[in-house]
Amino acid sequence: MRSVRLALLLAALLGALCSAAKGLPKGLDRVAAEGGGIVTGFNPDEAEAALRGMPLHAVEGVWQWADIDTRVVITRTAATPADLPAAIYSIVVLHASDPSLRPGTVMGYLATTAKRDTYDARLYTRSSPRDGSLTSPATYTLTLEDSETRLSVRPYGHKLRFNWWRLLPYPYRSLLSPIRRSDTDAAGLLRIYPSPGKPLHPVYL
Repeated sequence: MRSVRLALLLAALLGALCSAAKGLPKGLDRVAAEGGGIVTGFNPDEAEAALRGMPLHAVEGVWQWADIDTRVVITRTAATPADLPAAIYSIVVLHASDPSLRPGTVMGYLATTAKRDTYDARLYTRSSPRDGSLTSPATYTLTLEDSETRLSVRPYGHKLRFNWWRLLPYPYRSLLSPIRRSDTDAAGLLRIYPSPGKPLHPVYL
């Protein structure tokens, strides 16, 4: 009788553990859930100087959003979860015309995929009224294009766009809104550093 009770107890415990494990975010989702916020003691000049002192992966560097005056730095993170062997990179604000986006604000994370120059990303979509940090990560696909001078940003399964200007005066308002566009049209970033091999804004005669 005791053995039957013990077996039932172990089965119940195992079921509870499995249910709890299913609810835990994994890999990049866990990084995004645990990350975010504003980097303590962040210095934009030091962040850019650090890039010049190390070998860079293809996506690393200083980038600027194509449609807003916001410059970010993309660099590798210090640790990678055991269930996500791919390299993970953080996207951190260097400068933004919007005062609610402070230098050091983490905008999201991305990880390499099996497809060359394609990254799985989690970008934050809301602003916290408590400290101005960004929250609510959503899934995106980022792709290096045009000789690695541009980084396209495509929502996964939705056609949305960033509305960073909506951070003020309603900081808890959604930063994303539906837009109409073709599948080939996407928001994105332009490379600032390392200096691209071709001009970002070519002049045609």
